[in-house]
Amino acid sequence: MTLSAWVRRIVTAVLAVLWAIPLSGCLVVSLQPLVERDGVEPIPGIVGVWEPVDDDTTLVFRDGSWNAYELSMVDGDDTMRMTGRFTRLGGALVLDLTTATGVEEPPVTVQAHLILLAEVRGDTLTLRPLNYDWFSGKMAAKSTAALAPVLDGEKNVVLTAPTSALRTWLAAHVASKNAWDEATVYKRQPASRGAVAADAPPAETEAVVQGHEADDYTRYELLAPESSSFRIHYDVTATEAGATQYFNSIRKGSSASDITVIDVASGLPLPFVVVSGAAAAAAGLRVADPDTQYIKVTLPRPVPAGGETRLRIGKTYADARSYFQDESDVVFDRSLGIRRNAVVLPANHELVACNVPAQLATEADGRLRVSFVLTGPGQGSVVVRARPLPVRPTPAAATAAADARPPAAVAAARPSGSGPSMAARLDERARQDREIVYFLQQPETHAFALYHDYTERRPGEGTYLNVVRAGSRVSNPSARLLDSGEALKVETLRGDAITQAKLDIDEPVTPATEVVVIRFPPVKAGQSARLRIQETYTDPGRYYVAGDELVWDRSLGRPRNAVVLPSGWHVTASSIPAVVSMTEDGRLRLDYENPRPDDIAVLVKARRR
Repeated sequence: MTLSAWVRRIVTAVLAVLWAIPLSGCLVVSLQPLVERDGVEPIPGIVGVWEPVDDDTTLVFRDGSWNAYELSMVDGDDTMRMTGRFTRLGGALVLDLTTATGVEEPPVTVQAHLILLAEVRGDTLTLRPLNYDWFSGKMAAKSTAALAPVLDGEKNVVLTAPTSALRTWLAAHVASKNAWDEATVYKRQPASRGAVAADAPPAETEAVVQGHEADDYTRYELLAPESSSFRIHYDVTATEAGATQYFNSIRKGSSASDITVIDVASGLPLPFVVVSGAAAAAAGLRVADPDTQYIKVTLPRPVPAGGETRLRIGKTYADARSYFQDESDVVFDRSLGIRRNAVVLPANHELVACNVPAQLATEADGRLRVSFVLTGPGQGSVVVRARPLPVRPTPAAATAAADARPPAAVAAARPSGSGPSMAARLDERARQDREIVYFLQQPETHAFALYHDYTERRPGEGTYLNVVRAGSRVSNPSARLLDSGEALKVETLRGDAITQAKLDIDEPVTPATEVVVIRFPPVKAGQSARLRIQETYTDPGRYYVAGDELVWDRSLGRPRNAVVLPSGWHVTASSIPAVVSMTEDGRLRLDYENPRPDDIAVLVKARRR
């Protein structure tokens, strides 16, 4: 039986409580994953297209989240989508394969995991599922009790044991001569054949971003009130691997002009055209509204697997329903679907009302910026009201007057202490794009994996230093340049090695000081680099077991933070309000969005289910 035949049966079953639905054939599958995220092993060079030697199904591997791979199995016009995670058992490479997120499943389903022995040698990939006959013999000999196997009416085997027991048993038998079924062999195809086939739109279209976006931020600059016009700067990130086009809608009721599109990574303009909804649909945009116009952008390169493409779209809207005069006031009243925004008042206007909590700052040209993060679900209705100021000194004149004060008066006006500078405290929080996700491992380990994204904009900078928090230890660091998908060089230095490398970490270096050093191509003027750093930390002081509860106690300084509980745990307490959701693999996720320029002290407790 070929690999595709095995997988088709899993996709057909999914499992709808396998023992309740007879299947034609014999499978050995698990209800629990073979590996949790902390044990997933990345496989260099696996991403790409693999053609079968004796089968009809092509495999297309793409980078997924946290070292997992999104796998498309393409057979003519039929595509099956799976998620694969590689791990090591007793020195052997094993693949855990299950249905991908978004695959439509019948009601009352239980997701199944197919376990395959894998071998990658150069351009050859070999995959072998567990041998049913061999496993049945082990069951007859009563040596599989630790796996808690269940048989359905068709003799299919469902392993119901937890991940730890599954790994222990398989590690002891992985090298057994007859443990694995016949092999399916694949050959790597040249990169020119591309992985787009698995998501292939019609032949006459190109790959299009279908809503895979992140890091949205919109800045509205209100122009002269009588014009009812405002300038929009929209930052957005395309994350759908392989996409070559991006569509940005023009809101109904608005008239758009002066459109610009910039590739944020390079700072260079990108080609675009304005098209109708019908033309957008014909070009491959499945969600196109026939009554809406779209800005069709040609991306500078296909979105890299495991990476992203950052865009800045500029346009001027004339929209009297959103921006108008009300006697002596000017009003910006608009429903916003983007969470992070700023509204810049017209010159020489003061703010008199804003219906959402906002951070305020005066820009270099004297205009007031009203910046905010919408934390509620769905769209937010934002109303900003301003009115003209009387004639006043220009910012330059006011600064000169301030500088004329006696030095003692200037010093007295500045806060004492070693806290953040005024500039740091007034830095626009809504535009900060640093985010972090923590994946808690079982609490007895005191360990949690994480990834955090960071944008470097300083010209000439080509090194990122991540100083490990005191009391923590770091392991398995890795990094990727998201703009290209390229893996970056990473090293961990401690104590004297930091001093010898002449690294300035902005704090005293002690023998216990530890820093992760990531090097990337130096940023050129007008450009930027977006990095993703992945690490595992061990911190007994902040992550531990207390009685029957796990405790995770950590201060978080980034605007966007998330904590994913270990498998099998439910939350019992969270000191900071969080948005709660379930991940694709059944783990509880808590998202913390902090619009304030300070830290939040997050205390999470949980119990086993």
